[in-house]
Amino acid sequence: MWRYEVRLTVSMLLTGGEWRLKYERAIREIEFTKKRLQQEFEDKLEVEQQNKRQLERRISDLQADSEESQRNIQQLKKKTQRMTSELQDTKLHLEGQQSRNHDLEKKQRKFDSELSGVQEEVQREKSLKEKLAREKDMLAGDAFSLRQQLEDKDLEVCAVSLKLETLGAELLDLNSQESKDEASLAKVKKQLRDMEAKLKDQEEELDEQAGTIQMLEQAKLRLEMETERLRQTHSKEVESKDDEVEEIRQSCSKKLKQMEVQLEEEYDEKQKVMKEKRELESKMLSAQDKVRGGDIETEKRLRKDLKRTKALLADAQIMLDHIKNNAPSKREIAQLKNQLEESEFTCASAVKARKSMEVEIEDLHVQMEDISKTKQALEEQLSRLQREKNDLQSRMEEDQEDMNELMKKHKAAVAQSAQNLAQISDLQAQLEEALKEKQEVQEKIQALQSQLEFQEQSMVEKSLVSRQEAKIRELETKLDFEKTQVKRLESLVARLKENLEKLTEERDQRSSGEIREKEQNKRLQRQIRDNKEETSELAKKESEASRKKHELEMDIESLEAANQSLQSDLKLAFKRIGDLQAAIEDEMESDDNEDLINSLQDMVTKYQKRQNRA
Repeated sequence: MWRYEVRLTVSMLLTGGEWRLKYERAIREIEFTKKRLQQEFEDKLEVEQQNKRQLERRISDLQADSEESQRNIQQLKKKTQRMTSELQDTKLHLEGQQSRNHDLEKKQRKFDSELSGVQEEVQREKSLKEKLAREKDMLAGDAFSLRQQLEDKDLEVCAVSLKLETLGAELLDLNSQESKDEASLAKVKKQLRDMEAKLKDQEEELDEQAGTIQMLEQAKLRLEMETERLRQTHSKEVESKDDEVEEIRQSCSKKLKQMEVQLEEEYDEKQKVMKEKRELESKMLSAQDKVRGGDIETEKRLRKDLKRTKALLADAQIMLDHIKNNAPSKREIAQLKNQLEESEFTCASAVKARKSMEVEIEDLHVQMEDISKTKQALEEQLSRLQREKNDLQSRMEEDQEDMNELMKKHKAAVAQSAQNLAQISDLQAQLEEALKEKQEVQEKIQALQSQLEFQEQSMVEKSLVSRQEAKIRELETKLDFEKTQVKRLESLVARLKENLEKLTEERDQRSSGEIREKEQNKRLQRQIRDNKEETSELAKKESEASRKKHELEMDIESLEAANQSLQSDLKLAFKRIGDLQAAIEDEMESDDNEDLINSLQDMVTKYQKRQNRA
């Protein structure tokens, strides 16, 4: 219509030259203004295209950032799953460790019961040693009494020899005498026959005693050989036991030093972990302060972005007047709408991921607290085991002292038994001397008997016969006394045999007790090795837990940084969307743009609803 009216006016004005010139000038001005407007439109279109390209670049950057954040979130989810599985493994290991500690406590109680049994055996051995000492004192008293009896017997033998000399002198006197009495001779013969019968009986008894003495000597030799062999074996066993005890003491000292070093290392690691925990807490607090302070910085930055977006919106409003009725602008708006919906979806997913990460971080903090509690419980168990170990070491030292005292007492008992054997040999020598003296007395009796026979042949006086009978009675009493002494010596030998048997039984009991103590020492060594292995495993698990904790803390820091950057980007995007919505609502007034405004309002309301739901 406008062109048609222009043509009519032109046709009406063609009649005059002035109007023609005006017409031409107007046409030139219109063409010039048309070119100028076209140039301005092209410039503005180019500026709008540049702005569009910038927006597309920004949207692509936001999409790349959102994709990268999603990848990071997936990686963090994988890491959290791995950490949860590792934490479950550590929980299972801790349960196994608790069961092992329970088994160790049972073993410790069993060891305490065995140790009490060993102490009871040691007390029994002490009582047996005291009993042996008392028996030894009794044997010493018996030996002293035997010595006194032997001295008395020597004195009696001297008296008998003197009497025999006097009898010889009397026999010589009788031989010199000439008077003989038949009645006295008959009595003397009868007495001689009685004396011969008594002498035969005494000889038989002496033969029996000699046989018993030989048997006793053989038994004595056997006992001496057995005691010598037992002494040698006992000395070897004592030496081997001393060597084993020394080796056990050295190994225990080495193990104690190693355990002390391990405990120091564990204490240092614990201090390091506590220091790292404090540093992490301080970092978390500082990060929270930074987040609070970062809000102010983001406000300043957003204000600058708002000014820049306002300028861009002014240019966009100028261009919207020219591209209202063009279909490509609607397609671009639809694309922008789709991009806005995608950005809203990515923002909502990022917010959800952020909340899930916060929940996972809280779970990790709870798990770290549980790990610290379990670590404290393990440290308490280690300290308790260390105290029990020190108690066991002190008990072992006390048992070693008791064993040393027992060995000293045993050596003293062996020396005393050797002295008793020497005393027995002396007594046997004295018995042999007494037997020799007995034989000499028998020879003297035989000489006297021959003298009596000679006196029977030659008449002897009654006084001499009576004196000889009295002497014979004295000799008989002395023989009876010697028999009683021999019986006493036999009883002494029997008692010494019993004492030797008791000593052998005690030696066997002591050897069995030493074997039991060796087995207990071996069990203790095995328990100490098991405790060392368990402590080393606990140290390894603790180091792995600290390393994993450090990795999680690094991941948390990186996630917090990414979360802060995403929050800032989201705030900027929200501000820009709000500014664009306000500008579009203020500037667009035509009917063609109402649908676009309504669609943008619907998008904003949908986004707000999604944000409220998230």
